[in-house]
Amino acid sequence: MWRVVDTAEACFLVDDYVDFVHVQSEAALRNLATRYPYDSDDDSIVALRSHTGEIAETLRTEVQDRLEKAGVEVVEARITHLAYASEIASAMLQRQQAGDIIAAGRELSMAL
Repeated sequence: MWRVVDTAEACFLVDDYVDFVHVQSEAALRNLATRYPYDSDDDSIVALRSHTGEIAETLRTEVQDRLEKAGVEVVEARITHLAYASEIASAMLQRQQAGDIIAAGRELSMAL
């Protein structure tokens, strides 16, 4: 959620402030996604899926930094849908299944 707080800056410093908000918000989100893991087993590691409050505040701050020059105030920013692309999800499932097979093999060899 955002609002224009300085109409002069919103009209004169950017060509289309609505488009500017969209582009800068997406850029901030992509940057955030590269800095944090999707999920983590360790609670001390901030992850996109498990630390939604911290991630939302970080996202809001980054979007605000990008939009300030356009006279726009970011009221709230949050990730509403978080999912991997199908190719990545498939590769992660294969990796998980391989790990399960290896673990089962180790248990079996220890039992013998």
